[in-house]
Amino acid sequence: MLADISMFQKDGKWYKGNLHCHTTNSDGALQPKQMAEAFRKKGYHFLAMTEHERYTDLRKELDRDDFILLPGLEASATVHDTWEIPYEMKTHHFLGLLGTEQMQRNAKAGLYQHMEHIGKRMYFRKWDPVKAGQELVDELRDHGLFVTYNHPVWSRVTGADFLPLNGIWAMEIFNYASEHGDATGYDVIHYDQALRLEKGWKAYAADDNHSLADAFGGFVMVQALSLCHEDIVQALLDGNFYSSSGPEIYAYGIRDGKVYVECSPVVKIDFVAGNVVSAGCSVHPPQGEESICQASFELKGNESFVRIQCMDQYGRLAWTNPMTAQK
Repeated sequence: MLADISMFQKDGKWYKGNLHCHTTNSDGALQPKQMAEAFRKKGYHFLAMTEHERYTDLRKELDRDDFILLPGLEASATVHDTWEIPYEMKTHHFLGLLGTEQMQRNAKAGLYQHMEHIGKRMYFRKWDPVKAGQELVDELRDHGLFVTYNHPVWSRVTGADFLPLNGIWAMEIFNYASEHGDATGYDVIHYDQALRLEKGWKAYAADDNHSLADAFGGFVMVQALSLCHEDIVQALLDGNFYSSSGPEIYAYGIRDGKVYVECSPVVKIDFVAGNVVSAGCSVHPPQGEESICQASFELKGNESFVRIQCMDQYGRLAWTNPMTAQK
């Protein structure tokens, strides 16, 4: 049974961020300072520079009162048909983002240092995808990082390859660069499967941009007490955020047996529910009206989770994190 809940807090301010991008410290086109300034000028408050196989922490150099960086990296494990790169059959990509102060103190392997390189895990023709992925997840967590699973469609993996993984904080359900580049960046099918398996993963949208041509299309809006690393990370871990490629979400939760949402004008609101066939519903504007700004869905009592997505007139989406059954 899903209990009454308001998913956003009464206190806190809203901060816009991109959790996935690349600079000249890996395969990006812009230097870190250029990238940070571009996002700050676009109204973003925080950015994670997630270089391939390289941990970076540029907070001392680039943090400002109105803009901060989240240290981290993108790590991968890949199976190749030949040793010729970049012919990859399947790959796991994970973000590792620096956790809270408590997570840093508890890091079994200590913390990565700025510009520290970790080797890319490569396999030839055969691999155990779950074992390969879990080893990498565990390594990142042992270094005080919280971990995401990125762009499964682009990575050519199946659910069996990564849904058994443990220790994942969130799945990247919208990757703007991949969706913009080759239509492989959007995936809620695997995400809903994870929720049906009670994995408890959050969902997030990001750019994964390597320049400005593939930037500013996927982001998170985080409600936090202040713009500092500790508060932003804690809000992310708590799920006190929503993801978007355009629309805004102002409130959502459960009240008097109904799931509700309030948002900017949209043309469709989906209540996606599990684990019962035909659970959930979609709400459209009344006849003669162009948009809606709120909707509700009456629960039957057998839903194991409900998440909400809102689509605007341009096809852009915003996604909530799931509300799950109380055990």
